[in-house]
Amino acid sequence: MTEESPLLYQHSGKMGSAPLLVPVLGVPLLFVTSLIYGYIAVYSPIVGYLTVLILLGYVFVNGFGLALIARFARCRSERFLWLAGLGAGLVALYFSWAEFEHALINRYASGGQHVAQAEILLSPGAMWGVAGEIAAEGWYAVFGATPSGFVLWLMWLVEAGIIVGGVTLFTAAAISREVYCEDCGKWCGTAEECRLKIDPEFLTRPVESVSHAELLALPPQKGRAYPHVKAEVLCCEKCKQTTAMRFSRLTQEVNSDGKKEEKSQDIPGILLQPRE
Repeated sequence: MTEESPLLYQHSGKMGSAPLLVPVLGVPLLFVTSLIYGYIAVYSPIVGYLTVLILLGYVFVNGFGLALIARFARCRSERFLWLAGLGAGLVALYFSWAEFEHALINRYASGGQHVAQAEILLSPGAMWGVAGEIAAEGWYAVFGATPSGFVLWLMWLVEAGIIVGGVTLFTAAAISREVYCEDCGKWCGTAEECRLKIDPEFLTRPVESVSHAELLALPPQKGRAYPHVKAEVLCCEKCKQTTAMRFSRLTQEVNSDGKKEEKSQDIPGILLQPRE
């Protein structure tokens, strides 16, 4: 808690067993997913839209997995998770490149002269050289053209940004909306949730400008009509004393397929309830 906002929850900053478990469990996760991602990238008969979906899936699985590890390790340090996420993103980028080159070289190896996986993983200089050779001529065709040179390097740069940035953000956000009971050593679960009625003016404001006093004054809403605010009560299942509320603004939009879909915006800050 802070002196300026005594009722707002703030993580203690303790790292739990994360400094041990994040690398011990995270590195094998990144290696396995990179192996799968690299071979799909090389052997997939379809490139383009499907390739983008596979990339996003790779980032999501790694980010979600690291977030689970962080929660399991009871990490309450968001600073540590930012650094761990960045490190994991860089490791994921390195592994994905190593596995991509391993799959590509062995696919087109002549005379059965396959390259060992460890040989590539332990040779970053050789990896860079192979990347330059691939970029010089390209290796796949899209709509009758083969990306190479500057165009291919640019595509790889965008891919690298998505991998490093995505894994970092996923990991950093692992506990941003969670509450931990320091007395019991447990994460709080959702005990109750309700919908609150809002007026059109509420939608025009950025969620950062909404105060908790306003949220607590909103009347309850019956049914699931949009828009509304969802209020969730978090509670420690063991002591029942650590209780908090988090809020999100829910609207409904029409997607590119003409179907309505729910859009949720987290309202910053988690309101900590005073203990009895």
